[in-house]
Amino acid sequence: MCGPNKYTIKIGMDIHNVTGRKKSNEGYVLLKIPTHPYAQSNGYVLEHRVVFETIIDTYLTDDVIVHHINGVKDDNRFANLQIMDRGHHTKLHHEGSKRSEETRKRNSIATIKLGWVGNKHPGYKNIDRDLQELYRQGVPVAKIAELTGVTRRTVYNKIEKLGLKKEEKNA
Repeated sequence: MCGPNKYTIKIGMDIHNVTGRKKSNEGYVLLKIPTHPYAQSNGYVLEHRVVFETIIDTYLTDDVIVHHINGVKDDNRFANLQIMDRGHHTKLHHEGSKRSEETRKRNSIATIKLGWVGNKHPGYKNIDRDLQELYRQGVPVAKIAELTGVTRRTVYNKIEKLGLKKEEKNA
């Protein structure tokens, strides 16, 4: 223990201090672990992911979803958690959906007409050039996330996608 309401966890070879706990607006429990490689820019990580990581002793990548079997978002017992890929998780949550095939097709066509495909989606941020420049200058990931307005996880994903770590090794 590190004092009142503080404790440490071990994932792989890393030891992290958990310095806070709160509930998100969506009903998930968040843990304050600023040193976690997948922490949001505010230092919080979803507790159910951390529970799974401590059990399997390795970090989960963004493409892995931790599903609550009973549907209760704050029931983070390991027995209630299941990992799956994003596609399977989406399909699971849309089984029995009331949308007809016609509605799905219409929504898809609307998305294409609006041009919201890939990097044209209004939520997409093209930070590649800025990220590359900042990363090559040695700016820390947390600062890059703050400057570009994305999460640290997004920065890590972009670094991997852009091959910047490989560049670093070859230099």
